[in-house]
Amino acid sequence: MRIFWRIVAAGILVLLFGSSSFSETPPQNPQNNYANNEGGGNIYETTKASSIKEVISWFGLWSDEDITAFSTVIIGVFTIILGVGTVVLVADGRKHSRHSLRAYVFVDTIVAGDQGRAALGTSDNKVSAIFSYGYPAAFWIIKNTGQTPAYRVLHWGHVVVMNVSDESTLTAMIPRKLEHVSMSTIPTNGTLTKAVYVPERLTPEEITGLLRGTKAIYVFGRIEYVDAFRRQRFTSYRLRYTGQYPPPLEMTLSFCDRGNYTDESNED
Repeated sequence: MRIFWRIVAAGILVLLFGSSSFSETPPQNPQNNYANNEGGGNIYETTKASSIKEVISWFGLWSDEDITAFSTVIIGVFTIILGVGTVVLVADGRKHSRHSLRAYVFVDTIVAGDQGRAALGTSDNKVSAIFSYGYPAAFWIIKNTGQTPAYRVLHWGHVVVMNVSDESTLTAMIPRKLEHVSMSTIPTNGTLTKAVYVPERLTPEEITGLLRGTKAIYVFGRIEYVDAFRRQRFTSYRLRYTGQYPPPLEMTLSFCDRGNYTDESNED
């Protein structure tokens, strides 16, 4: 280890003062040298070279050839490190550009409630409200908040009433491959809408479970799209409602602990 640190220290000195200083031979007559060069420049160079050699000699390194070879190796190593650093910097810059300019499609708004309650807010629709009472429904708005368009956008969403203890089974309900039926392109700050209506009326047991918190109305889905860099992206989301049913106007949905993740994050 002592020899190693001697070599390291010698390399630092070589880099600081330059390997050329070690190769200069001190003149035999400094006075004549001074006479031939006004200002005594060579005396300064001779003194510098001699002082560095004295320091190097303390480490037991005397050979000028060894010092020159060692400095060349050190310079080569630092050149390689600089080259690798440049490559990493360029790659990181490209990655940063993709993150800054790519599309980001998320759920912007979800309005959920009872179809009958929603129908009561419209004129001449009392009969529809009576027949629609007890049927949950949800309305989505998804938005591209990125700097470039999102292409081939597919959105699958669903509304279901189930036991809270069975929430983990919702992931299996999402199709593994979304059907390419209605693909869209969302520009920057653009939106797409979606509406889903539960076809079956809630039972008294389900309504009681919602009030007690043992059951929940889940609104969940998945968005798939391709960004401007031709990368496949996706967003999965899951929200739920428990409480009074029907709600006074709209359900207050809460994000679930699981089920909300993207292609750049883990579900956990």
